[in-house]
Amino acid sequence: MCEGKIINNLVHELRSPLFNIKSFLETLYEYYFQLTDSQILEFLEITNQETVRLLKLSSSSLELSKFTSQTSVPYSLLCINQLIKQVIKLYDITRLHKNIIFYIKTPRMFPRIVGSYDLSLQVLTNLITNSLKFTYPFGIVTVRVKIVTALSLKSRKKYFLLRLDLIDDGIGISKKNRKVLFNRFKQVSKPIYYTEGLGLGLSIVKELMELQAKRINLISITGQGTCVILNF
Repeated sequence: MCEGKIINNLVHELRSPLFNIKSFLETLYEYYFQLTDSQILEFLEITNQETVRLLKLSSSSLELSKFTSQTSVPYSLLCINQLIKQVIKLYDITRLHKNIIFYIKTPRMFPRIVGSYDLSLQVLTNLITNSLKFTYPFGIVTVRVKIVTALSLKSRKKYFLLRLDLIDDGIGISKKNRKVLFNRFKQVSKPIYYTEGLGLGLSIVKELMELQAKRINLISITGQGTCVILNF
């Protein structure tokens, strides 16, 4: 990847925590006397978490160059349910402003996945950011996790996969746009409330998933919504 594209990727990733920090600080400033002490502490904690993430992103731009260099990535056992709750909490203000309902559907017990915490967190952040951008006010975003069985063609043995579906009832994506959606600098037609971006979100998600040997698929119908499928 050329230096210019690495810089563009870094700028794109910095936008998310910066926006979240700005949103929570503005809310604290404008509604300070209407908030409870617990809400104030919660907002400050989230702002602090996003500041830490911003520092990590800004100090580790080399992470983005791993997309093409294929250097080693630190893996650990991850609780996908914990990651989902962490990311969704960041978007409470955005969700409330657009009156979007979040549904989380997860099994009571499921195995942890092996992956990179930072990369998986960024995958979910990018995808939920997109869902909120392209879902109309008073819409619904659903995060559904389930265990699926698969068959290995080599060993002829069954194994288990964790599948995460991110479903929204937003504007959807046309067949033409779906063909180029995972390419860099490509965006679908934007609704009036969508803020301009670099068109890197889904291409970065695809590279982050491939870097962890994970798969991503997308199903969408124009005017009805989109379902992004992650296989862990």
